[in-house]
Amino acid sequence: RGTCDFDPGTASFNLTSAGSSDVFIHKISQCGNATGSISPIACNSYISPSSKYTWTASGTYMDTIPGSTSCDSVITVNLTIRTVDTSVTNTSPTLMANGSGATYQWLDCGKGFAVISGATNQNYTATANGNYAVAVTQNGCTDTSTCELVANVGILENSFGNGLTFYPNPTSGKLSIDLGTSYSNVFIIVRNVLGQEVISKSFKGLSLLQFNIPGEAGVYLVEVKFDNQSSLLKVMKK
Repeated sequence: RGTCDFDPGTASFNLTSAGSSDVFIHKISQCGNATGSISPIACNSYISPSSKYTWTASGTYMDTIPGSTSCDSVITVNLTIRTVDTSVTNTSPTLMANGSGATYQWLDCGKGFAVISGATNQNYTATANGNYAVAVTQNGCTDTSTCELVANVGILENSFGNGLTFYPNPTSGKLSIDLGTSYSNVFIIVRNVLGQEVISKSFKGLSLLQFNIPGEAGVYLVEVKFDNQSSLLKVMKK
């Protein structure tokens, strides 16, 4: 006779026996069966419903969401991850997006990833030295490549090898030419578009040549010479 509490929780649910027979309740589960499944599709990565996991590959995963009354929900996640190929082949000054079956938009990293008008082909040939990236939309997802350096725009002729770069171009006057290695005696001759010599200089034992182009704004041709090696650069002075 009397009452008995079979619930270990804070609340009490009591049954009072009557007569000569007692009533007993055996509680198997307080929560019941709380399960479910979802089949999300995500770009590159997916955060689980509980926010405990970040998955980057397609597959079947299990996740548990704690309940407010200690009743957890177990979820089966049938996940599909879609990826974007953002790799770029750099044959400066031409850049090639490697991802196929996609749409492309080339960006100027030096201008806060500004959109380059009309640059929507898989390849892009830079018209000025700088850093460039491409936004690729593929498999319903969009991602952006790392920035690629282009530093040889304006090299008309070159026998110094791929190590030769020059910057900035356009320039306000000061020009730097990096030969990639030092030479004992290098000559430079700067001419305007009329072929008139503007300045000539020699540099000894240097790999980085720096000088100012005098005169008005316009196009100049810079000839770099060492023995039988030479390079002809087209420079815009602004």
